[in-house]
Amino acid sequence: MVEYDFDENPSSSLSSSNKIPLIVVIATVVTLASLLISSFVVYNNEVSYLNDVINYKVFDTYGFVFGVMITGICYTILLIPFVGYYLIAKKQLIDHNMFHLFQLIGDKVMFGLLATAAGASLGATVELQKVTFIEGTAGAKMHSYFALMYVPNAFLVVGLVSSLISSILSSLNFNKSE
Repeated sequence: MVEYDFDENPSSSLSSSNKIPLIVVIATVVTLASLLISSFVVYNNEVSYLNDVINYKVFDTYGFVFGVMITGICYTILLIPFVGYYLIAKKQLIDHNMFHLFQLIGDKVMFGLLATAAGASLGATVELQKVTFIEGTAGAKMHSYFALMYVPNAFLVVGLVSSLISSILSSLNFNKSE
């Protein structure tokens, strides 16, 4: 008769709890990469129109969106050492309830800011795309400027989704620490 060891732990490759640190790292890296690409495009997108340079600073909405992206980049860079340690050691670097609360609130605030920025940016781009500018090359340049603003919007939505994943996992992590 075959004897079974019922106290044996399941294989580490099959355990879902061992996949969580990898998912956290992937979500953090995707958030950072998408915010970097999005902010790079917004910062470098400019066009000359009626002897003036039009860029994100001219429109308050795009200025707000750029500020949110820079805030998101800073927050995500702050978390990289912690998620890296979590991936390697399979435990939190700072395993204190207040740190988990800080991470939970930070993730929720960043998710809310990114959602607001994504909605505002997409709404402004759609509405400004409808504006009639002076006919000719100047008007075409403005429409190409706003057409290019869809690229950072797409990357901002990707960052928003990965921030949502990170926010959900920080909620689960906070529940475990209580």
